Amino acid sequence: MPQTDRSYRNILIRRRVLRQTWVEIDDMIDSSATAMETDKAGGLS
Repeated sequence: MPQTDRSYRNILIRRRVLRQTWVEIDDMIDSSATAMETDKAGGLS
């Protein structure tokens, strides 16, 4: 029984870490997309 409990806790921790990683990836994509938009605007004007 404790073994199952430990596995369950590990899964929760892993899921939390994964979610945090995806949030960071999303932020990186957002900032690079914004930088590209800024470059385009700068190139046009």
